[in-house]
Amino acid sequence: MSRNCGSLINRQQADSTTWLNSQGFSNVQSNNGYWSATTSAWRPASAWVATMDDGTLGAYDKTTNWVYVWPVRGPLSPLNDDTAFVRQVYLDFLNREPDQEGLDYWVGQLSTGARTRAEVVEQYLLSPEFGEKIAPVVRLYFAYFLRLPDYDGLMYWVNHYGQGTSLDEISDAFASSTEFQQTYGSLNNAEFVTLVYQNVLGRDPEPDGFAFWTSELDLGYRTRGQVDGGFLRIGGVHVADGP
Repeated sequence: MSRNCGSLINRQQADSTTWLNSQGFSNVQSNNGYWSATTSAWRPASAWVATMDDGTLGAYDKTTNWVYVWPVRGPLSPLNDDTAFVRQVYLDFLNREPDQEGLDYWVGQLSTGARTRAEVVEQYLLSPEFGEKIAPVVRLYFAYFLRLPDYDGLMYWVNHYGQGTSLDEISDAFASSTEFQQTYGSLNNAEFVTLVYQNVLGRDPEPDGFAFWTSELDLGYRTRGQVDGGFLRIGGVHVADGP
């Protein structure tokens, strides 16, 4: 019994409170004892209590009201731990594990209050790495579907992009996707060019541009993916209302 309850205290410390507060617990009190979850075998109405100031163990009646409830430390997660949060931001926005220098820097920014979590996320969105690896694929989702990407789909295409699949090839896959067909139906080349202008630039095509891009498709000089990809490289994405 003493061995089981021994994990609640550190017998090498004169006062276990300071030691426990350094192990991830908070506000552990030193003057009184803490209940264990273990009932006394020889006195079922009592439970074992660990006394924090001297490390002794004793059985006390379960109705005793001066003993603290033991503070249970929950699992670390992005919601309650800055290191876990920064690691998740790397995974979500850069699709990789953090390098140690970057992890230490951003955890330090959070722990010192230099930046809020929202400000950290904003910095990742503005980073050159996000702009090169993730943002081009995100723009395709807006251009074709007028929506934010789902996480699994985004990571699938980001991985392909990182492994050498060109943006035009990904764009072609979007143009022939079930979602695109179900959203817009079967479009001829002129209708497709008009849609690209509206989704990417937020306006109807001008006559010369409309004629040029429609001709490129009609003559087979470019695929639909190449046309849409070309617009994205020129004009970014206008975030418009849904279809």
